[in-house]
Amino acid sequence: KEAHRRAALPCAVTLRPVAKRRDGEPPIKLADFGAAGPPRCSRCGGFVSCFSRWDTRGDRWTCHLCGAANDAPGWYAHPGDASGRRADAFHRPELRDASVDFVVRGQYKVRDQRPVAAAIIDLSLDDETLRGVLEACREFLTGCGEARLGLCTFGQDGAAHVWRRGVSGPAVAATREGFCPFAEAAW
Repeated sequence: KEAHRRAALPCAVTLRPVAKRRDGEPPIKLADFGAAGPPRCSRCGGFVSCFSRWDTRGDRWTCHLCGAANDAPGWYAHPGDASGRRADAFHRPELRDASVDFVVRGQYKVRDQRPVAAAIIDLSLDDETLRGVLEACREFLTGCGEARLGLCTFGQDGAAHVWRRGVSGPAVAATREGFCPFAEAAW
């Protein structure tokens, strides 16, 4: 933060969670916990990850999303170190890598299984970059069949867009306030 403040340069991060892998990039690892499913936070339901912090005994972990302390199932406990990392983190993709695909079964599959994504797009981007972002959204929708995409755009105002089958254009709700103008069911 200090280096960023001293440089006085704008800083941004571009994330493309459904982007195609580049040549030479390793494949995303698969984490399969069988019928038990992955350990989840008791408060927010987040999965254990490489950002979770562990106690030295390795039987309690802190959720990186909400900060709740959680007991690890006995079959998953493993000693940690003083820095909050588990000693076996290198051998577990969910504790080593930031991008991991989890295999989920049973109680974890309670919702519609169509892929869902949200895109938040800054309309002040230059035309070429904006076209690239919109093309990535289009690729996601065509490549995933029955996928759903939530789209939020912002410039001076914010807007949320909802498309429905059989409707030629989106319903748009523009706002200057930070709230979601559509009911959760509309997503």
